[in-house]
Amino acid sequence: MAVYVGDLVAGMVAAAESENAVGQTYFLNHANIVTSKQIVKNIGKAMGKPTALVIAVPNFLIQALAPFSELGYHFDSKRPKMTRDKAREVTQGFWLADPSKANRDFGWTAKLDMVEGMKKSLIPYFAEKKQLREMALENGFVLWLKYIIVGLILGIVVETITRALDFYVFYPWWMIIVIIVVAFSLIFGSLAFALRCKSSVLQFVIGVLSAGAIEAINVLGIFPDYNWVFTEGWPLGITNPWLRTAVLAIPGGLFILVLNLVMCSVYKTRLARRGEK
Repeated sequence: MAVYVGDLVAGMVAAAESENAVGQTYFLNHANIVTSKQIVKNIGKAMGKPTALVIAVPNFLIQALAPFSELGYHFDSKRPKMTRDKAREVTQGFWLADPSKANRDFGWTAKLDMVEGMKKSLIPYFAEKKQLREMALENGFVLWLKYIIVGLILGIVVETITRALDFYVFYPWWMIIVIIVVAFSLIFGSLAFALRCKSSVLQFVIGVLSAGAIEAINVLGIFPDYNWVFTEGWPLGITNPWLRTAVLAIPGGLFILVLNLVMCSVYKTRLARRGEK
């Protein structure tokens, strides 16, 4: 059972104004019966993702993890995603209620089904999400510089790790600086900045294509005196250079997603601090 909050409020007002409702108990919900699986699918439809994969989580696992979710509250003071009470609620086999009595006594009927009700409820959520992606309070040029700087920092982290693990070697050695500044900072930083309002899928695809193009330049030897050589069989035992290029292009897509995630988190922190002042 489900009900849109606007319909629920209308039903409560109608009950309060009706003499027939005095001393009575009513179920205010939409008449449609939905299963747990249908609820998940309806959420996907309301969020514009009707083909999302539905993964069943065992009830015992939900109940086992709920206490740990509550424990997290004592570390970050954020509302738990799941509680023991909520776990008992969502693991019930059936939740059925008949709203016909409300219709009979004071003419109330839920107007919106679950999908339509959720679409209306999600309007503020999507508006906030769009605002966070746009980072409208930031000056455009300054925001781009921030992307460049954060991309530079993340690039340094990535190349430091790969160098420590001896995945590949740059020739000449200072090519690592070029890759960090040009590829990670300028190229991927600018791409992440330009794509921040686009879908995650598009960001990932553009990142993969860009990283693949950079790797292809190295494989083709377009700049024969400036390159990087991989340790034999890295990664995953791959020796074919084009297969390696395809595999190593994937982190490029992930890099743009991570960069935008970091920037969004920084922006949210800034907004929170501004609200506290």
